[in-house]
Amino acid sequence: MSRNWQLPGFTPKSARKGVLAKTFGFSRDWNKRNLEAHWYAFINHGLIDLTADLPNFIVCPQFPIYVTQEYLDELLAQGHLEDENALEGEDFEEGVEVPPAAGPILHAAYREDDQSTVEILANLSNSTASTQPEPTAKGVITDFAVLCIDALPVKKPTARNGGYGIRSLIIPLIVEQKRYTSRTTTGDAAQAGLTVLLQEAMYDVVWQAAHLFLQYKDQEWIVVIATSGPYWSNATLTRANVAQEMAMIEQSAESHAIAGQPIAWTKAIRMDLASSRDRLRTIHKKLSGLRVMKVEE
Repeated sequence: MSRNWQLPGFTPKSARKGVLAKTFGFSRDWNKRNLEAHWYAFINHGLIDLTADLPNFIVCPQFPIYVTQEYLDELLAQGHLEDENALEGEDFEEGVEVPPAAGPILHAAYREDDQSTVEILANLSNSTASTQPEPTAKGVITDFAVLCIDALPVKKPTARNGGYGIRSLIIPLIVEQKRYTSRTTTGDAAQAGLTVLLQEAMYDVVWQAAHLFLQYKDQEWIVVIATSGPYWSNATLTRANVAQEMAMIEQSAESHAIAGQPIAWTKAIRMDLASSRDRLRTIHKKLSGLRVMKVEE
């Protein structure tokens, strides 16, 4: 492990922003209700620094992932792509081990009134085509998504396209953010509270990944991050890890009999630790293996 590696966007000014964003999340004066939203700046800052040297990677908060009923019917008729083995995550001596909850990763397909299940009525478009309503579209909204955009120069640059036309899109990383545990607890009680919140984030981000694999049928893996305040845990998922969740979304009668491969979550550590930088370096290396645009300085 290299303790000297820094996030690509790291500068003294950037470091100060990170400190202030973390202080803002912990502040009893400015985050009196211990809300989740006050930690968005901290996570967003970290993701921007992580992808600073990847010119066609952008951080998109509140990014929707959805599928239509027509598409689900088509998938049911055709079957899924071939499963791959789950990739092992890193392990660190420090941090909080978050055990898997009893039962399946999701208690059931999220209820229609659950805030994690939303109706998406607008169809995302990478072209100049007009917006198309999708009344049957259902999906989830991520807290953060890192988008890898493959674009080529166009013959007729405009103020809107900046000289590029988007050819394809990959979402290699998504994040689910939860509030920090009660600030009045310490010791085992604080660790137990943190574990519960991280488990909730894991539930949500796995459910989001299942939607993503259904919407982006050619994508074979995704890095998922579950956070509670400044603490985070990550895993790399393939379709094999979310086979049951995908079947539940498809409303397959055999979903109860499908067992997804176990997910190798890393220990939960604070994002400002040296060991956290080592883990982020591994994620950065994986992202860098995708199509990265070259930009002349």
